[in-house]
Amino acid sequence: MSRPVLIAAVVLVAAVMAVSAYRWYDRFPWVQWAAYWHAQRGSINCGHLTTADGMPHIDPNAAIQCAMRAHERRQPFYITFDVDGIDEEISNGIIGDAQGNAVEIFYASGIVTPPANTLLRYWCPTPTRLQLESPVIGIPRLHCEPRAAHSPEKDHIFW
Repeated sequence: MSRPVLIAAVVLVAAVMAVSAYRWYDRFPWVQWAAYWHAQRGSINCGHLTTADGMPHIDPNAAIQCAMRAHERRQPFYITFDVDGIDEEISNGIIGDAQGNAVEIFYASGIVTPPANTLLRYWCPTPTRLQLESPVIGIPRLHCEPRAAHSPEKDHIFW
């Protein structure tokens, strides 16, 4: 193979890989991986609730009760949610520790929530209370009480 053909082949492969990475970036399960890495060793995985295909894969009430009971007993746990909105997908998760503290993480893709495509975290105030949000689209979700209306910070677990 001549050198120009080899260089063209390498450039073509690099371009295809870059386009593929860009198209799959929003589909990477950022919140699920971040919840796993934030969780304490031995944490209970209460589940991943999603409306991605229109139907929950697990019972939302059982998953939410798992997280609420673990938090009450001060057992480390994590639970994650993916909800399709009108023009974005919003993912969040709650990670609780053995001291009764919790952190909520968020990831939103789309045009509404700034900054889009950024993993954010919000340390729940202590004493930590969890609230159940009524299902607007599909499934109920857990959040810290009060909600993270102010200044969530960038989560640097991946970058």
